[in-house]
Amino acid sequence: MNRTAVSAVLGAFSLFAAAPTASAQALTESVPPTAAEPHNAMKALDALHGEWTSLTEMRGQDGEWQTFSKDLVVFEPLVSGLLLAERHVERISGAGFVLLTSFSYDQYRDLYRTSVVDETFGLMDIYEGDAKDDVLTMTNLRSGTSFPTDDGEMFFKLRIPLTGDTRVMDVDVSTDKGETWAPLYRMTYERAG
Repeated sequence: MNRTAVSAVLGAFSLFAAAPTASAQALTESVPPTAAEPHNAMKALDALHGEWTSLTEMRGQDGEWQTFSKDLVVFEPLVSGLLLAERHVERISGAGFVLLTSFSYDQYRDLYRTSVVDETFGLMDIYEGDAKDDVLTMTNLRSGTSFPTDDGEMFFKLRIPLTGDTRVMDVDVSTDKGETWAPLYRMTYERAG
């Protein structure tokens, strides 16, 4: 596995860009009946809204966690509350990459979907999954957006806690199409302010 490529791809998770937010009342008033189900499903992600500090770490070859960066980020509802985007506000320490991440809900397939586009490779990675027991768990197994390596491909699984003022998003990697997973990357979010 090409560790440099893995570091670049996963390091990119630490920074995000998005558009400004609208008021909660305006979001609710502008939702048509056809979008009521995804709008309600997105309420499960409401606890992510707001400013957070984000500490980005990657697991080293000996199993120790190595810090990449610490950033200030904001999760904002967009498109009448049908989309949640995360944007980078400020680099506090370290180095990282910029990308755009968005969360939505597909009412026809009964799943959450996340898209991630990074500035390093230009690959839009798509994750799909569900929210159970206050954790959003998603993989890119079905989407066809695995990351190619010199000796195969990498798939990723994200686990994002939906409660608490401190939460750790774990990113696991699989090189056998999800048969086995190994911890590779994590982001520790702490609510700012």
